[in-house]
Amino acid sequence: RRRLQHVDSPALCNNETNFFCWYQCLDIPNSDHTMDYLQDGYSLYCLDPAILLSSDNSIPDATDPCEEGYVHNSNCMGSWQLPDENVPGYDFPYFDPSLIEDSGPVSEYHTELEEQYCYGGTSMYMDGFHWIGTTCVIYLFPEWVLSTPSKFAWANIGSIFFAILLEFTLFKRRSIYAMSPGKRRLILSALVYGIQLAMGYFIMLVIMTYSGPLFVSTIFGMMIGHCLFNAQDSLMRTLEKRKEVEKESELRATPLATTEHQNGTTGHDSNRISNDEESDYGGCCCEPSKPPQSANDVVVTEKTKLKDSVPEGATPCCQYTL
Repeated sequence: RRRLQHVDSPALCNNETNFFCWYQCLDIPNSDHTMDYLQDGYSLYCLDPAILLSSDNSIPDATDPCEEGYVHNSNCMGSWQLPDENVPGYDFPYFDPSLIEDSGPVSEYHTELEEQYCYGGTSMYMDGFHWIGTTCVIYLFPEWVLSTPSKFAWANIGSIFFAILLEFTLFKRRSIYAMSPGKRRLILSALVYGIQLAMGYFIMLVIMTYSGPLFVSTIFGMMIGHCLFNAQDSLMRTLEKRKEVEKESELRATPLATTEHQNGTTGHDSNRISNDEESDYGGCCCEPSKPPQSANDVVVTEKTKLKDSVPEGATPCCQYTL
């Protein structure tokens, strides 16, 4: 597992279980057999394993991007290899060949590097966006290393649904303000606000991995959630408006409406607001509006009231009071 502390010199690593690479003290592969490797002529290199495999085990090509550890390169890691005369291996200051006892051939525990989906792990690519990196992405928690294509695919799917869930949380938080004022509404609002913040920071950390597919998946999920819940013409608002229109139509179909019609009064006339009354509202976007004039009109409520001048996604005066 990669250590997170930044170090400037190999002397700051213990050089027994970890060594200097990528300005960090990285774990030595098979550190229990370090002395056996050294005795059998192997050298430890800070190298890029993907380049090593693609270059037919060329030590100079694989170690060149890592610059003996003095570079920020998340692709670099430790690897035991037969020495190259042009590239010195890592120097172990405490190694004394005279104190080594023979413990058998190194081939008993040495395994050659095999081509993998990715190597090691990083929570952030230090050199910008990667679409398919040779270093595995650590997804939020140290245990969640996206070391296989299936794990990476599930992480992208999870990012989409998590982003949709954030938009849903925003939608539900707004609905809390339809409750009666008081401590209960205050407590619920604070709890949902805390959940919203936590989810927002989790999404920020996913974006900061600089993984291109995770970035695109997260943005795509937020776009879906916005269309479902929070846009002015979102699916949820469309359903709410349809239900309110249906409810208004049912009210107009009651016997009371029929009686009023027989007496020369219609629901249309009884619900009409005079121009004088309408002018008393002062024109603020948050004030009551005129009731629907027909079954095709939308009943305007505190939740659905919007003005054309209010941009989608913003939260000023009357779109939603947060």
